[in-house]
Parts: sequence; structure tokens; C-alpha cells
Amino acid sequence: MRARPYSLAGSPRAAAALAVAFLLAFAAPASAHPSLVQAAPAAGVVAQSPPRAVVLSFTERVIPQLSSVRVSGPTGRIRVAEPKRRGSSTLTAALRGRLPPAVYTTRWVAVGDDGHTVSGSFRFGVPRAGGAPPPGVEQLGAPGVRGSQSSGSEGFLGIGVRWLALVASGLLLAGAVLRRMLRAGPDARWMAAARAASAAVLAASAYAAVDAAYAGTGHSLSVLVAQPTGVLALVRIGGVLALAGAAALAARRRGGERTADLLLGAAGYTALMTYALATHVQTVTGGETAASAVQVVHVVAAGLWMGGLVYLVTCAREARALRAFAWVAAASVAVLALTGILAAVREVDEWYFLRWSDYGRVVIAKTILLLTLGPAALLTALAARRGRAGGRALRAEALGAVAIAVLASTLIGLPPGRGQLLPAQRGNLLAGAAFATPTTGDVTVPLTVAPARPGRNTIAATPTARGRGEEPAPARAVEVTLRCDCAPGSVRAILSRRPSGTWSARATLPAPGTWYATPAVDGRRTIAPVPLAIGDPPAPGPAPRELVMTADLTGTAASRCREQAQGAILAIGRFDAGGGLDGGRKVVARVEDDGGDPARAAIAVRAARARGAVALLAPCGGGATAAVQAAGGLPTVVADPAVPPVNGPRVWRTAGEPRAEGVAVGQYLLSQRVGRGGGARSVAAVVAPSAGAPDTAPAARIAGLRAALEPAGLGVVRLPAGVATRPAGLRAALDPRRHAAVFLDGDAGTLARTLRAVGVEQAARHVAPAPVLAASPLLDERFVLRSGALGQSGAIASPTEVLPATGDGLRYLAGQRDLFRPDRASISGLRGYVAGLAIAEGLRAGTDPDAIARRLRSPRPFTDTLLAPWRPSAPAAGEPLFLFLAPRFLPSNLLPKQIGGEEHSGSFFDGGSWSLRTGKPYGPRP
Repeated sequence: MRARPYSLAGSPRAAAALAVAFLLAFAAPASAHPSLVQAAPAAGVVAQSPPRAVVLSFTERVIPQLSSVRVSGPTGRIRVAEPKRRGSSTLTAALRGRLPPAVYTTRWVAVGDDGHTVSGSFRFGVPRAGGAPPPGVEQLGAPGVRGSQSSGSEGFLGIGVRWLALVASGLLLAGAVLRRMLRAGPDARWMAAARAASAAVLAASAYAAVDAAYAGTGHSLSVLVAQPTGVLALVRIGGVLALAGAAALAARRRGGERTADLLLGAAGYTALMTYALATHVQTVTGGETAASAVQVVHVVAAGLWMGGLVYLVTCAREARALRAFAWVAAASVAVLALTGILAAVREVDEWYFLRWSDYGRVVIAKTILLLTLGPAALLTALAARRGRAGGRALRAEALGAVAIAVLASTLIGLPPGRGQLLPAQRGNLLAGAAFATPTTGDVTVPLTVAPARPGRNTIAATPTARGRGEEPAPARAVEVTLRCDCAPGSVRAILSRRPSGTWSARATLPAPGTWYATPAVDGRRTIAPVPLAIGDPPAPGPAPRELVMTADLTGTAASRCREQAQGAILAIGRFDAGGGLDGGRKVVARVEDDGGDPARAAIAVRAARARGAVALLAPCGGGATAAVQAAGGLPTVVADPAVPPVNGPRVWRTAGEPRAEGVAVGQYLLSQRVGRGGGARSVAAVVAPSAGAPDTAPAARIAGLRAALEPAGLGVVRLPAGVATRPAGLRAALDPRRHAAVFLDGDAGTLARTLRAVGVEQAARHVAPAPVLAASPLLDERFVLRSGALGQSGAIASPTEVLPATGDGLRYLAGQRDLFRPDRASISGLRGYVAGLAIAEGLRAGTDPDAIARRLRSPRPFTDTLLAPWRPSAPAAGEPLFLFLAPRFLPSNLLPKQIGGEEHSGSFFDGGSWSLRTGKPYGPRP
């Protein structure tokens, strides 16, 4: 009786399972690629001293025999030893001899355990004597922009060879299994197909062995056996050759068909198993055995399904073969659905890579094909049961399965999501404003470009005399020349002097890229150009979400707001480095200069709202109040203690509450027994007027001070504003016979100049002044240095709501030193950093303003630097608790007892540190 023709659908159950199983199933045979995550010396920076080795740390295990490190400088290639592996994923290459001052280029090649090769390059500098920049320092990249690296995808030849091997291996295994189930006898077509399949597997394995032998920088047998991929290729060649040869001998003997089928099935299984182990499971850390087992089961099941289809098309034309294969197909598809989804979730890692990577696009294409093939297979299976399906349907179904195998083979050569950088982690992690501080030798030029994007930008510079207490240097003319390979010609900006001592100009930068700026002060150029990152290289996927920050970068608060912007950008960069928003989306802080003008600040915030900004971050300076008022529904975090509290349903304040600060100052003075023992019974309040700044915050602080002191019988005397500008008047206020203590508030520059003059006279007279407390806006290293002897001796203490000697304080310190050197860390910068951490906490709920606000109303602990979280009943009022800090430049045994001699707790800024005066927090109690 003639057998009925049939289709290759297997069974309705098997066909129905296909669509589910392959939505992500065959994504499993894919390989991760090692990526460079850290280098020493660091990319784009000048090392503190000549390095003795290049150290490269990767996301995965690497093979040192196949990797290389090359270093070249102005005089040519530097001698470098062969890389050694430290741990499993770090390469160390020793440098022969001491590197002279210069900029060096490092080119590296690394090969992972899975046989994939990555390469890249970066530059670093070796300083001159005394830490001066090396010649050619302008070649270094801008902060936040790393060196390049590439992990090229596999070529079409490699994909095609692997596809052929997988199909052939599956045919050997599935054919042997089906023939065993059917108890089939001698079959010339099967033996011919088996010989062809064995030859195809051997040829593909030989290609893989040669490819492994030439991986990275090697080309020998030792290189081949140094990597698991090469060893597995040799095992595959030996196993298939031995088993297929034994099968051929068994087939020649009478009754040897069963033995031959068993040996051929073993050959197919060996090939599939080694291909399964030669992929991404080599790079799994933790649970390697389970991952390997799942991968083997997945690939073997796929081989059974795919090879069975090919066997039915080429070797078997009986309905009973279809019925037998139905059970094999159903079981294989069920296993594929389970193991494939698990493996795909591990490899895709983030939804972003499913939508925006080549790997994800292939998975999507394969899914679409399977969604088409699954219903077709179901209809074909139903038709086969009625005897109406023919060979044409069978061949069409087999072609669909082969196409799926092609896509699966393609996935092997593509980097999946696991171990790859998300968009938030790419490009410039410090986008928002560009900072650099070049020097002419005796003058430093803190330089700021905002918003550091193509188009119109504010360029601000504050020439500062080195070694003179950070005082602004007198200058007649300041200009900045900017050049970039990304644009023809150069941009020259002639800066105008502002009354605050800051120079500024507006300039158009036509293209994104690393621009090299050369400031000149009175015609004297800085030692070397400095890099500035303008723009952010785009990554595939949705555009970054924007935070807006208004700051006075060109007015009276320029220095303080510049530091606060640096801290805020560091915190947002830390958030992005951790993966950013859900899906890997980036967040950037756009810094807009308002010059201290409330109208400009409000316009900038309204424009940001129109662009879709999601929050207002740490507005700073005289325009901050207007910025908060213009924010509308944008969640807002205020970090500048000089900004008066502004009530609003979505306003949070990490800065201290002014009235609570005054109370804390009074409590602290009482704890120090000020005014007891028959001395003076009043505290002098000296407020230096600030141009254009509201007087509400100093008035609130003085009111709190008066409220805390009155119960103890101490009064507060607010002295005339002129006292802040006259050394004689301030010296009289500091006389302990007149006042028990002095509280300073207002303009920092005015007070610092007067304190410097008073300090000289105090030192000459050897008279200790009355205790001096400075308001929290004055808690700044620049104020300390400009105040001269009184400031640097620790005679001035200040209340603070942020503590440097904490985990986040030290993280900010390290980031500031690494990324914004030679700018020093500062309390203002730490305040901006804390505000950025607060916004980052809100962003963990998403970018919808309502969601951010809900998160910030009841935040999780997001920093250890704030003394207390904001009060849920009044989050816009500010922090209610304070500790007291004083600067420390001298050892404690050289300090007078009147200003304390305790040891300082850690270092924070160059040449000194902040020392806690007490461990008890002060402030109004609920």
C-alpha cells in the first residue's frame, strides 16, 4: 500500500507550541563580548606619576596569550611586556623603563573565553616635575568621554559555516532517533545524507579551529588550545571523526544498521553539545554548571526539531514517520520554550537591547518568522491528518525551519545585551556644562561653558591669583580661543568683565565634539589648551530626559554656583553610570546661566518646561527664587542655602532652613558657655549687603538666633552694614569685652576682605577674638582662604546640613578629584551632589512629574550626608538640624585653646580639612 504524502508540521500540539517557544527561544546560542570597564592609567587624564604598568579590567574573562597591549609616545613605541592575567578578567602589562613626560596612546586587543575579540585605544599623560601638564596635553579627551573600543560582529562566512554545522549535526541526531523509533532497516538515502552531514560538521569544525588559532594576536597550536573555543573545536573534530568512521564500518556489516545509527546519533550529539558549550555560557559567572546544562539541553532540543524536519524532507516519505516525529517535535518545542526563554532573558538582559541592538532586531525578525510558521505548521498538520497535505507544504515548512536556523546562527556572532553598556552609560556622563581650569603659571583661569551644547553658549572665566587666598587676579583683557576637529576654523570669544570679577561672553559652537580652549589673560596664554566636551554623542534609542538647572555662572555667586553645578552633574553622572532610567534611558542636566537675573532664570525654566524637562535641579544664585516660582509642576530640589525658602507643592530643600539655622547657632553658642562668667551679654550680627540679593534669609537667621538666646538672657545686636566693610568696625565687634560672639552673614567677598585685614592686626596684638560663627552660605573653602589668618586658623565655625566625612562625601571627593582636577572639592559642590542624589531618588519612580513627586514625598534613604531628611509636613522649608564645622590648616597643638585643638576628621580640600566642632546636632525640636 502506498504511503500518504504528508507535511512537516509534526502534530497540532507541536505546531501550536512553536510560536510560543521561539518568541525568544533560539536566542540562546549567542556570545557575549568582553568590554573594557576600567584602565590604569585612566583614559584621558594625566597620571599622578609615571606608571609602571598598564592595567585593563574587563567585564568577562580574557585570555592573556591572545591579548596584546601596545603603548606609543612622541618618540615611537614603548617596550611593553606580554600581558599577564590577574584574577580572571584583568590584564596587566608591565612597562619597560620610566616614561618621560608626554602624552601616550595605548592600543589593546583582548580575546574572551568564548573566542570573541575586542580592541580599543585611549590616551593618558605623564606629568612634568611638580605635577605640571605634559607637552601635548591637549590631545587628551575631555572629562566624561572615554577612549574607543570595538567588538565587531562575525562575518557572513562564519555565520554560514556555523549554520551548516548546526543543521548537519541536528540531522545526524534526529535521523538516528527517528530510525530507532521506526525500527528502520538499511536505507541508502539515509547513509548518503549521514556521510554528507558528517563531512559538513568536520569541515565546519576545521574552520572553527583555524579561526580560533588566529584569534587575537596568536596563530599557533598553543594559541588554539589556550581558549575553550579552540579546545571544543578539537574535541568536535576528534569525536565526530571517530564516531562517524566507526558508523561507516558498522554499516558495512550485516545487521550493523542499529549500531551505525547509534554511532551517528552520538556524533550529532557530540557536535551539538560542543557548539552549545562554545558560546556565551563560557562568560557566565555564578551558576556556570546550571547555565551549561541548560544550554546543552536547549541546543540538543533545537537540533532534534530542526534535524528531524530535514530528515523527513530528505530521507523519509511515510506517514508513520510523521506520527513518530510529532512526539519528538512536541517534546523538543516544549524544552525549547523553557530553556530558550530563560537563556534569552539572560542574554538580552534589558528591554533596550531587544529594540535597539542588532541582536534584538534579529530576535524580533526570528519571532516574526516563527509567528508566521507556527499557524502554517498547524494548518499543514491538520491537512496531513485528512490526507490532503503534499510535499510542497512539507518543503515550505522545512525552508522556514532552515531560515530560523540561519537567524540563530547569526545571533551567535552578535553581542547580546549582557555585559554591554546601556545608552545611559555611553558617551559623556558629565553632560550639562563643561569645566576646565588651565593656568598661566601665576594665574589660574576657572573656565565654564554652559550649556555645553552645539549652538549659543555662555563662556565664563574668573582669573584667580595663585597663592593669594584665591583672590580674583587683576586683568585688563581676557579672551578664549576654541578649536575642534569637528568644525572648520576656530571660535574666538572676547570676554567682558562683570562687576563680580568674572569675565564672560556668548559664543556659538557649531558642532558637538571635544573642543580645545586656550584662554589668554592680558595676552598671556595658558600653558596648554584644555579639553571641553560639547554635546553628547547620540546612542540608538529614545532621547535622554532633561533636568534643568539655573545658575549664576557670571555674577556675584559665580564661584559658588559653578561648584554646585559640578557636584550636581557628578551625581547625575553616577545615576547614569548605574544604568539610568528603566530601559537604560539617559538623564542629562542642562545648566543655564542666568547671571543672577531673576527674569533670565524664569525664562530659562519656562523654556525647559516647553522642551519636556522633568525636574528643576539645584537652582543657584540670585535668580534661583524666580526659577523655583517658574517651575510650575516640575519637581524642584533647592541646595543653595543663600536662596530663601520658597513654598510649593513640589519643592524640596536640602539646604538648611534659615530660621532653624539661627536657632542652631544660638544653641551651639550656649553649649560653649558663651556669655557666662560675667562677660559681655550680647552677640553681634554683622551682615554684609549683597547686590541684588534679598535680605530675607539673613533676617530669618538672625530671628532664629535671637529666639534661641533670649531665654538665657543674651541679646542680639545687628550692627550697621558699614561694619562689614571697615576693618576697624569689625575689629571692635570681635572684641570679647564688647560682644560674647559674632555672627557673620551676607556677601562673602566683602566679609573675607575685611576679615583678612582684621586677622593681620589680631595676630600682631596676640589677642584672641570673640567666637565667630559664619552663616552656612559662607561655609566655603574660598571664603576660608580669603579670610586670611582668622579663617585658616579655625577661628570661624559654621553650621552645616551636609557632612564631608561620610560615604557620599568621600564619593563626591573622589569623583571631583578624578574628573574635575585641579578644581578642589568644596562644600558647595557637596551640596549640589546631594541635590543630584535626591533627584536621582525621585527618578527611580520614572520621569513623570507626578511619580517623581510621590517618590520624593516619602523617599528611601538616599544619602548619608544630610543630617536629617526634609520634614514631610514642610519639605520646602529646609533641613532643621545642623552640626558645626571649622577649617583646619594647622596641627591641633599649634592652635589656641580658645578655638579648640581637637584632631580633624579626614581631609577635604587642598592644604586643609573640615573639623567637626561637636558631634551633637542642633536645631529646633518638634
